[in-house]
This record gives sequence, structure tokens and C-alpha cells, in this order.
Amino acid sequence: MGKALEVVTAIATAPSTGATATACAGNSLTIRDSKKPVWLLDVWHTGQAVGSARITSPFMHDAVVGIHLDTPTGSQVLLRSQKMRLQNQDTLTVTLEGSATGGDIEHLSFLVYYEDLPGVAGRFITHKDLERRLVDIYASENNLALGTAGCYSGEELLTAEEDQMKANTDYALLGCSVQVPAHAIRWRSPDWGNLGLGMPNANAAGWHDSFFFKDLSERYNLPLIPIVNSSNKDLIFIDGVTDENGTDAVVSTVLGRLK
Repeated sequence: MGKALEVVTAIATAPSTGATATACAGNSLTIRDSKKPVWLLDVWHTGQAVGSARITSPFMHDAVVGIHLDTPTGSQVLLRSQKMRLQNQDTLTVTLEGSATGGDIEHLSFLVYYEDLPGVAGRFITHKDLERRLVDIYASENNLALGTAGCYSGEELLTAEEDQMKANTDYALLGCSVQVPAHAIRWRSPDWGNLGLGMPNANAAGWHDSFFFKDLSERYNLPLIPIVNSSNKDLIFIDGVTDENGTDAVVSTVLGRLK
């Protein structure tokens, strides 16, 4: 048993004045069973029209309004706040409002941190650990052919196009930069129990965060920087999420080589 971090993405098509979103394949809106505290971290919503996103649960503040984010057209809203305790095995309800155009897909994602998740022993460090162990920065590029179904797609090995990782070496996953706006970028590795962890990609203005996980750890004072070892390079995958228009997302994954 050990720490775990997971990104969960829900989508709705042409939600107009309100539609219940469904989780992407491999995700669930039901919080995993854990006897230790479970925390909701960052939440982000991408809409194609003026709209909003809402997360509710009887175990949260209330089951009517809960967390409500209003979103301008074509932009991404990121909620960065104090971590919030979640109830294990609680099922969250995600409601999206936005485009009424047929086929338009809109998204909401959030990060869940488990202090101790049975069957998973993820490797994570704090921002202070990073400062002590960082040797240098390495950034590898992937060209992801993101599909039009609205959920995770374009998966390939992190080393599929550039493979300069040093043998038997630990690297900290710090974040990414992306050429084309999409909703999210996700990584999976046995180093964190093959759970997908991810981050916002970019909004219409081209917002990026190449040190997202370092900033996340510093903000919450938790070990939230994922560690991968290059010996697992053939098992480290990257994919992404975009809307029904699809895109080829050129992603630069920023890694910190550790001593």
C-alpha cells in the first residue's frame, strides 16, 4: 500500500443548459476505497461556449451547488485552492453547461490524491526533495494524434520519438508544454501503479505549465511530484484529451534527472 495520484476526466456532449457528465473509460467518478485520507486537488474545465461546470456530492459542502466554475467561451478554468477531503467510495456528480451545438464535447478533470491506496505504491517526492536531488532538466517530445471521441487517445510510449533517458536513473515528472491547446495531458507508469496522472494542457490563450507537479507539491506541501525510473521506459505511456475536433498535439514532457 502507498501513495497514489489520479486524474479523472468526465465529458458531456452539447450540454446546453445542463447535462450530467460521464467518466472516460478507465476512470470513475466513484472515489476509490482507502482507509486513509483522500484529497481533491486541482479541478479544471474546458468549454466551447459560455458555460459552467459543477461537482456535487452529499459528502461535500452540499448536493445542490457544491463546486461551481463559470467558463468563458473556448477557455479553460483551473481551480487552484486548498486541498479538500473526499469520502472514500463516494460517487461524485459532475454537471456541465455550455455549447448547444450537436457533437460539441466539453470536459472537466480533477486530481485525486490518496495518502494510502491498497494495491498501489506510487513513487512521489516533495518540492524540497526535488531541490535537494535535481541534477539537470531533460525534456522529450511526443506528437500525439488525439482522436475525436473526447476521451483519452493518441497513446504512445514516452520514448517513442526521443529516447535519451540515462539508464537506470530516476526522473521527476515536472510538467509539460504543448503547441496546440487541448484539455489535458496524461501519463501512466508502473512507478505509480499504472494509474493515470495528468495536468491541464492549455487554454485558448496558450497557457502552459512546465513545472505543474513541482508547483502542486509546493502549494499543498505534499509529495506530489511523480518519479519514474528509466528502466521502465518501455512501460511509460503518454496520451491526451481534446474535443470532437481532434488535433495533433506536440507535447514536450519536462523531466528532472535526480541523483
